[in-house]
Amino acid sequence: RLGNDPAVSVGLREVALERVAVLEGAPCVLRLPDDWPSAALVRIDGVIRTPRGHRIAGVLAGNRRIELSREGYRAPPALELEFKGLEPVLLPAVDWQLPGTTVTVRSEPPGAAVWQDGNDSGKTTPAVFEDIDDGRIAFVLKRAGHQDTPVGGTVAGRRPLVIQATLAELPKLPEAGEVAGERREFNVTGDLRVPFRWIPPGTFRMGGAAAGEMPLREVTLTQGFWMAETEFTQQQWEVATGERVVLLFSIADGRVRPVQDPAHPMVMASWTRVCGERPPNGGLLGNLNTYLRQQKSPWIADLPTEAQWEYACRAGTTGNFATTGRLSPQAFDRLAVHSGNSGGTSAAVASREPNPWGLHDMHGNVYEWCRDWHQETDGGLPAVDPVGPPTGWKRVIRGGSFASPVRQCLSPSRAASFEVASSPLVGFRLILRPGGS
Repeated sequence: RLGNDPAVSVGLREVALERVAVLEGAPCVLRLPDDWPSAALVRIDGVIRTPRGHRIAGVLAGNRRIELSREGYRAPPALELEFKGLEPVLLPAVDWQLPGTTVTVRSEPPGAAVWQDGNDSGKTTPAVFEDIDDGRIAFVLKRAGHQDTPVGGTVAGRRPLVIQATLAELPKLPEAGEVAGERREFNVTGDLRVPFRWIPPGTFRMGGAAAGEMPLREVTLTQGFWMAETEFTQQQWEVATGERVVLLFSIADGRVRPVQDPAHPMVMASWTRVCGERPPNGGLLGNLNTYLRQQKSPWIADLPTEAQWEYACRAGTTGNFATTGRLSPQAFDRLAVHSGNSGGTSAAVASREPNPWGLHDMHGNVYEWCRDWHQETDGGLPAVDPVGPPTGWKRVIRGGSFASPVRQCLSPSRAASFEVASSPLVGFRLILRPGGS
């Protein structure tokens, strides 16, 4: 006698069901775990089978593919079970796992291939990866013309993660330009890329009726060169030298006040600090040229000669100011930061209109160092590719400053300063010229 035990009665019913299956010709049974969730689905060889009392009867003998699914959970891996004889086959316990979160990878510029674990994922930015578990995740972004960029982040609490990256362009080295004012960006260090304008070879009339000017004369420059679009900025100085700019100056109300702004010109840098004792192989220029030599570039970073500076400043114009229109006060204010409109301080570079060759702040803002020693007259200077005398007391500065009146900011205006002097009114502008000259 089995008595009235309910568990025994249920067991007898399940055995009876199995026996029915035997009689029907499909003797095999899949037995599900006792904690089987009612919403879970079972596919046997791709066909959904509905369990009865934690059993699926009528399974044909042989190896069968079992697939499981449950809404809101990850599908566990499919498995193969062998069915034979009358003994039920027990389905192993299932570890139902909640899905992971999404990870979005973006880049500027977009369109970078996303690699993971050394393999191309087949996705490009912006790319979305789904069902990612908590933990550290890492990618490498690859885009033509840009450096490979490792990126990553940590997924926590199944919260969506967005990874944003800015791709650095591969170093770009100088090469000759074609058209006056053509704009290119070139690396002068591995981390610093500067916008330049192409200054072609040519002949112009140098000098004229302006402060400190030389008499008008015809000068020919036989080699083209690149001139920086703006004066060298505080931010560029920090990137190029690794030095933090901590104190610069402005002049207002007759007093000197500290001013610091990454977009303003770098001042308080003496000629010697820029060029070193053996220009252009010392100081800042020495560092830049070491990089260019390492990259096997035939171009040299330098300061412009006085003739190069004035030729670029004039940009094909013939008057005292690099404009093709009438020299009105309004036109001057649009192009120059001078004592009449500066408020006693320098301005961010490129805050005024450029000259016809795309160069900003050639008039005013801050004086700019030139390569040449200063001399009062043009006596002894050649008419072709002139450079100042071999020795002297002061170096040429050109262009005027935010503290200069209009007459000191004109194209032929000249001034000079001791090469060891550091002034809040004097900055500099780079050129790139062919080597060997």
